[in-house]
Amino acid sequence: MNSVDQYKEELDLQEHTRMATTHLKLNQIIDQIKDLDVFPSLVWVWCWDVVKDKLDTHQPGRDTDYVTNQSFTEEDVWWMFVQDLDKNSFSLEYGAEDLDEAIYDWMTERDILVSLDEDQWLDEDSDEESE
Repeated sequence: MNSVDQYKEELDLQEHTRMATTHLKLNQIIDQIKDLDVFPSLVWVWCWDVVKDKLDTHQPGRDTDYVTNQSFTEEDVWWMFVQDLDKNSFSLEYGAEDLDEAIYDWMTERDILVSLDEDQWLDEDSDEESE
């Protein structure tokens, strides 16, 4: 018996089922990514996932220094993403952290994410509280 077979034998039924299902789902996702009409498709998926995560994470009312500019819809941000793609040249070549930082920089340059200080949102709030 080889080590893979031995490993599979040691798994309980629930874990074995979970891993088998994960394998099938990953293969389906890979097939869907291959069918995208963009190249390199995995980079597109990764980058857009990072953008969407930042849109969700930086909603107003959350404890962050930057918030999502509410004058843009997700679709607006998508078209800005596509428009700037050649200029940005997002890549996984230097790792996920560098890509995350590049996307963050792009989002702040395009005012998709805005600083609470720069827009004086914090000052307005504190002025209202002191009145």
